[in-house]
Order: sequence, then structure tokens, then C-alpha cells
Amino acid sequence: MKLIEKIRIFLNQKSQDIATIFWQKAITRLEEWEELGRPIESPVEQLFYISWLFKKFCDPDLALELCPQYQDKSTGKYRLDFIIDFIQEAYLLENRLEWDEAIFQTKSPLLGIEIDSHIWHEKTKEQVQYHKERERFLIANGWKLLRFTGGEFYKDSDECVQETFDIADKLRDEYHQSLYKKYEKK
Repeated sequence: MKLIEKIRIFLNQKSQDIATIFWQKAITRLEEWEELGRPIESPVEQLFYISWLFKKFCDPDLALELCPQYQDKSTGKYRLDFIIDFIQEAYLLENRLEWDEAIFQTKSPLLGIEIDSHIWHEKTKEQVQYHKERERFLIANGWKLLRFTGGEFYKDSDECVQETFDIADKLRDEYHQSLYKKYEKK
């Protein structure tokens, strides 16, 4: 057997091993969210989440956490498809005890990500009105929203995920700078 064939066999096996590891991690994460009562039920949202996980899998230095089906006081009766958890990310990344207080006292960015399908969100006038009211409420409560259509995501999922990372990364940097200014480690 030629060396190039041995290399092909080796690389094929390693790529299958890597794919299996990613598959197991992605399924585990989806099951964890389901156990927490926050299942990702929409197929396009599942694909967005898996695309996000794959990007992080390929680049383990990406620390931003995507949390699905988020609802709290700031979202009122509305649930966001996904949010970026900047507080958890800052805490894990910085790991500075002096920052514990800062992280929870400094307002973190509020970034929500919505994947909208025309069928579910704009089929009737009532749906359109509901989503406009919802968006106004969220913005009034400090949320920044990234909205992607299902078609936009299906056309180029990598671009949608990259755009989300780029915007979240910029907000994270601004957040970290505010933490540094308030609570620089002495």
C-alpha cells in the first residue's frame, strides 16, 4: 500500500472519530437543555445551535455561551430563542475573585438572537402585531436583538453564526472594558 493511501485511511478514521465526538457533544447539550425545561424544538433553531456548537468545537478558545429559550423579568411574558450569557462567560474567562462582585454589579449586555420563519411569525396580522409589540418591549428593557430569517439561515448558516459571534464579541469586549475600569485587579 502506498504511503498516500495509508494517509487517506488514517485521516478518514480520524475525521470519523472527530465527527463522532462532536455528534455526542451536540446531542448531550441538546438533551441538557431539554432536561432544564428549555428544549430547542424548532428545526431551524436546532440547526443554529448545532452550527454554533460546531464553530466552538473547531475553535475551543471561543468562550461565548449560547443559551436557548430564555425568559426572565427583563423579557416579561416573552421568550427569546437564544441569548448570549456574558456574565457566565466573563466569570469563566477571567476567573478573578476580585471580579466576582463586579461581574454581578456591572450591567452585562443583553443580546437576544431570534430565528424567524415566515410561517410562524408573519402569517397573520395578529402575529405581526404580536411580534412588533414583543420587539418594542424587549428593546425598552435593554435588549439588543439579532434577527435572522429561516431562509437566511438555510442559505448560509455559517455566515449567520459568524455574524452573531462578531457582534457578541464586540459587546463582550465593551463589557470587559467596563469591568476592567471599575474593578481592576490590584
